[in-house]
Amino acid sequence: MITNPSAIGVKHLRLSNLYVDIQRITRITLSVLFVSILINSCESNVESDYNPPDDHTMNKDGVLHKTGLDNPDINCVSCHGQDLRGGTSEVSCHECHDKKW
Repeated sequence: MITNPSAIGVKHLRLSNLYVDIQRITRITLSVLFVSILINSCESNVESDYNPPDDHTMNKDGVLHKTGLDNPDINCVSCHGQDLRGGTSEVSCHECHDKKW
């Protein structure tokens, strides 16, 4: 037997507010997760065994290069080959730079 009909309305309102709060928290959590995934996917995808020679001291986009990297046809070909696809270093410049040169 219902003795106080307004109590039912208050209880319903509290449950409704709780549902809205849970939805809001879920949306915020999913948004943070999505942004985190985007940020991580934009990080450099250089392999963890990346071990450049000691003369590669110029940091360009998170990857160390030898000085003179703006002129690779002169400064990089001795190790990376005339076509910059590996040479004696067996590391292709085109893996990161594509056909920029």
